[in-house]
Amino acid sequence: MRTRVDLGGRRVVKNKARYDGLDLSGVTALTLEVADRGGLGRPGVALAWRAAGDERAPWRLLGSVPVVSEGKYDLSTVQVAVAEPVTGPVDLRVMLTGGARLASLRG
Repeated sequence: MRTRVDLGGRRVVKNKARYDGLDLSGVTALTLEVADRGGLGRPGVALAWRAAGDERAPWRLLGSVPVVSEGKYDLSTVQVAVAEPVTGPVDLRVMLTGGARLASLRG
């Protein structure tokens, strides 16, 4: 059974995407589709979370994975296991390294 993640308000800045007010209750893994622009180092994805709307709370690492790509702009699907149970609304930060670019996120 797949759990839908309401993507709420998405904000994107260089090498980061932020989703505010997500409910990740019951989600055990997040699946991301990532493209590799190539030439910018080894692509990877890391996820962090904090309580929704708490701008002073520290970001807690949820998990990270490398992205294996067949070539420039090739879409790869990666799955990040949720390392700890997360309940209630949270802000989620997706941090991209190398040439990684986020195409989609689902729970």
